[in-house]
Amino acid sequence: TMYGITEGLLMGSAPSDTAAARHDTVGWPASKADSVKVLAPDSEREVATGEVGELCFSGPSTLTGYFGDEAATAASFTADGYFRTGDVGQILPNGYVRLVGRAKDLIISGGLNVALVAPNRAFGPLIAPFAAPNKAFTWHVARGADM
Repeated sequence: TMYGITEGLLMGSAPSDTAAARHDTVGWPASKADSVKVLAPDSEREVATGEVGELCFSGPSTLTGYFGDEAATAASFTADGYFRTGDVGQILPNGYVRLVGRAKDLIISGGLNVALVAPNRAFGPLIAPFAAPNKAFTWHVARGADM
């Protein structure tokens, strides 16, 4: 599994990782120079390992700001320079990162802004029979027993 964001982070798991690590997490940062942390919602307080919050990162490839948009830049970074991804996740005790949802209601894909309401309305009825809530109040597609 891989995770990437234009603003400067790439994470992944290795083919030699366990099936659970490859299928249930997005791995760890590809660069040892990148730092990832999870913050409590609408705050700059880092949560404990395993707790769910907003995924944030910093590193040498992290953008420094949005050209000509100081307001967006200020809203996208923490005071210590970590970029707020808008993705909700957790860092597991083994260091792997698991994504569980989105904090923001907009996904940018291929240059298109997609409001999460549209895909949820379109695909929700198709996915609902296979989904079950977890303790973090997010939805996951049902997996096999080996996961």
